[in-house]
Amino acid sequence: MKLNRAFVLLIMLSVLASSAWGQVLPGMKRDLTYKAGDGFVDVLKADKVVGRYVYKDVQLPYVYPLSVDGGPSVTMDCGELPLKNSAPDNWCDSPAGRSFWVGLGKLNDVDFWTPGSNNGKIVQTDLRFDSPSEQYWNIHATYEYRNPRGKKVCSEERRYAFSSYEGGILVSLAVIITADVSDLTYSDSVDGLVGVKLTEGKPTITDSEGRTGMVCRGKRAAWVDCTVEAADGKRGITMFDFPINPNYPAYWNVSEKGLMAANPFGGAALSGDAKNDSTRKVEFGGTLLFAYLLYVHEGAANPDAISGIAKALAAIPK
Repeated sequence: MKLNRAFVLLIMLSVLASSAWGQVLPGMKRDLTYKAGDGFVDVLKADKVVGRYVYKDVQLPYVYPLSVDGGPSVTMDCGELPLKNSAPDNWCDSPAGRSFWVGLGKLNDVDFWTPGSNNGKIVQTDLRFDSPSEQYWNIHATYEYRNPRGKKVCSEERRYAFSSYEGGILVSLAVIITADVSDLTYSDSVDGLVGVKLTEGKPTITDSEGRTGMVCRGKRAAWVDCTVEAADGKRGITMFDFPINPNYPAYWNVSEKGLMAANPFGGAALSGDAKNDSTRKVEFGGTLLFAYLLYVHEGAANPDAISGIAKALAAIPK
């Protein structure tokens, strides 16, 4: 599908603009600031780091840590830990678990999800800060997707916006992938598109359709929450799929080791039914827009907060 680029950018900015969210989410506060470092950007709340966007010398840019008030991270970065894939009790069972990241399991037959020398890289080419509304900024980055030989496959434009909401943190994410080299094929795959890896503990998984536990895997839902009971208390993340996304609502990949991923291209692979194949082809010059929202919370998930966000998203024009 080809979309006018200016129109796509307009949609993306309207999704992230805090003034729009403030009208439908009165509890949202613009009290976070950004501080750029060498290869990273810190997101600060009262001078405490609640998130760090990392982009230098990595195969896939990611956000770690991710917390509510600068305390223990709700997520963990398995890319920095030794893996013991043969150990069933090892929480980090895949190097793909880099806290909060974007990737694709099979784009033009290249794996842009799992780190490794035989897989693709998402390389940041530019970083700046935008203000979609008064006194509010977001992280704006551009990337090249490169295959294992270093050849460019396509381009991506991405924005992150952070704010406080109902005792937690909201993270808005908008992604634009442009087929500026050749046609693109988003093949049906288990892996993609936005993943989080929760910190170690006992997970409780629920979705928008009232399902719980591993029953949520391979199902379509508007949102999924994973709350982990760690040694020092409960914390979790609710991830929301936007109605404007391709193949909405997304198929979800979840695990008992804290993985949660929204995948618009995982129909057959995750459900086990070939009739659900969600492969998508985009012609040269075409663009796909994706948008997601994370609600990072301490303690159990707040049903009223989740309901408020879900209603706000449902009101966005498709």
